[in-house]
Amino acid sequence: VMPYGTGNDFSRVIGIYKQAKDLEKMAAIFAGENKTIINFDLWRIEKKIFLNYFSLGYDAVVVDRFQKIRGYLPDLIRRPFVNRVLYLFSGVFHLFSSIPSGAMIKYGDKKIALAGCKALVLTNINSYAGGKPLAQAVVCTDNQLNIFRLRSLWSMFRLVVGGGCVGQGELSNSLVLSLGSDAMCQIDGEPHPISKGEHRIDFIGNIKVLGV
Repeated sequence: VMPYGTGNDFSRVIGIYKQAKDLEKMAAIFAGENKTIINFDLWRIEKKIFLNYFSLGYDAVVVDRFQKIRGYLPDLIRRPFVNRVLYLFSGVFHLFSSIPSGAMIKYGDKKIALAGCKALVLTNINSYAGGKPLAQAVVCTDNQLNIFRLRSLWSMFRLVVGGGCVGQGELSNSLVLSLGSDAMCQIDGEPHPISKGEHRIDFIGNIKVLGV
């Protein structure tokens, strides 16, 4: 599997994003030249496994709207510029969306209420929203998720538009997400409905990934 897309964060982390358009370079990598084997962390929430990130709140709702538009108009989703315009439309349409009341995360001895926050991002990689760094260093091989609470629309705007880091975040290899109502989440860039109740998020091992 060769990850690629108009803003594919996974391909950026493993170093092939800029080389994926050059078939000769990619063939050389697969043949064993200048390759790196990365023991990439794997995570699970319920029956879903992810490598990159899990999020809840504004960005998950925006991605869900974008995917629905893409389903209605598949012929439009062929150029990066069109994708960006549709994401912008979805972002404006859901401008006042945030994490619903009753949401909370628990890890270690901490219990943190999330209601009113714009988004929760649990990330295994230092790339988000098409290449924006969330922190100075997020390591995909340390068996830890970085936890970020984006408390306002301004923090989302500064991250996605301005490219400003939002701090280092806290670390954990096991969390419990508690929801007071059904919601939409994002798992590795894809929207998924998530039900009311408690959901464990755990480190489950590693997978070998070819990078450069």
